[in-house]
Amino acid sequence: MDELIRSRVHDALDVEQPDMRLRSRIIASLPADESATRRVWVPDGQWAVGAVAVLLTIALLAGVLYLRSGVFPARHGPPPLPKPVPALVSPEGIAVGPDGSVYVSDYYAGYVFRIRPDGTRSIVAGTGTNDEMGDGGLAINAAVDRPSGLTFAHNGDLLIADFDGQRIRRIDALGFITTIAGSGFDKTQGSGSFSGDGGPATSAKLSQPLGIAFAPTGELFVGDSRNGRVRRVDLTGMITSLDSSKLPRPQWIPGYLAFDAAGNLYVADRAPYPAAFVGGGCRIVKVSHKGVMTVIAGTGRCGFSGDGGPAVEATLEDPNGLAFDSAGNLYFATGNRIRRIDRKGIITTVAGTGVAGDAGDGGLGINAQLDGPFGIGIAPGGFLYIAEGGGHRVRMLRLSDGVITTVAR
Repeated sequence: MDELIRSRVHDALDVEQPDMRLRSRIIASLPADESATRRVWVPDGQWAVGAVAVLLTIALLAGVLYLRSGVFPARHGPPPLPKPVPALVSPEGIAVGPDGSVYVSDYYAGYVFRIRPDGTRSIVAGTGTNDEMGDGGLAINAAVDRPSGLTFAHNGDLLIADFDGQRIRRIDALGFITTIAGSGFDKTQGSGSFSGDGGPATSAKLSQPLGIAFAPTGELFVGDSRNGRVRRVDLTGMITSLDSSKLPRPQWIPGYLAFDAAGNLYVADRAPYPAAFVGGGCRIVKVSHKGVMTVIAGTGRCGFSGDGGPAVEATLEDPNGLAFDSAGNLYFATGNRIRRIDRKGIITTVAGTGVAGDAGDGGLGINAQLDGPFGIGIAPGGFLYIAEGGGHRVRMLRLSDGVITTVAR
């Protein structure tokens, strides 16, 4: 840098001196009194170019020396240090982003994380406190209240079901968070209250929303679990409930949701909840375009049976996360297993022995132990990700050969 500056100074000073003969003739032709008073010399263009070059070089040299001195103040100070990323406490929801990245919600810890291919994580939303504060600001500075289901909108926005916050929240491409459905928890009414159908989704009362999914048409569907309803938010932001009156008993408790390639909705009907909850059939329910509901798996009783036979004759244990692979097979978390329903309606287990534990990494998923699997998601290439709430980790089942590994803790 010093050599460059010296070279520029030398070049600037090496400009030819202006021709002084014309100036001399002009001065000689002036009257004596006029020549005495006109002492300002107007330089010609060539000299001006040289002078400007000298001044610019001096300014450059001064600026470099000033910066080297270390006294130039930083306008905004040093960049902020990244927030430390805590260990997973109770991973719940899984979503695969448009770029193949995996996102996981941590229910009890109050975070949403992004998992990189090398297993490292970064915070996408949450402060580690369970609340629903922060709308209108950056999601990393906002509190999320028991984050559960995750899904991506068609434009790439990430949506979060705030289970105890009783809202659906959206994180846009710039990282800002807002509420798009639900008016929040009302202490005077408690959980289980219901209102808002036919009006704006942001004014509606949700009660412990769990699963969320977008239809191919762009409408948002919400498994409003404690209300026993599936809610639909249309493209204008108005909310309604699906009619489940013709669904075979018992009354359902809608949890996680998924759409198949044809645009049919699938709903995990959870196990009966304690005391305050009515219903729950341990089933998978298909909802057609016309709203017709059909049970495709489960008998209405909870348990484990039926592998190798029709899914409608099998018993299920509290079904949770749902996901479709590229071939149209439906996978779901149930008990301490991951089960699959193929396109012929046959059910099998693909991971988990049914015994809670953490054994089995590096081997076949069918021989591994899972501990409280909830949300699942399938990434391009046939990688099924499992949020293990009880195991405090995220595992990956490679569908091509059935091998299971842990990818994040």
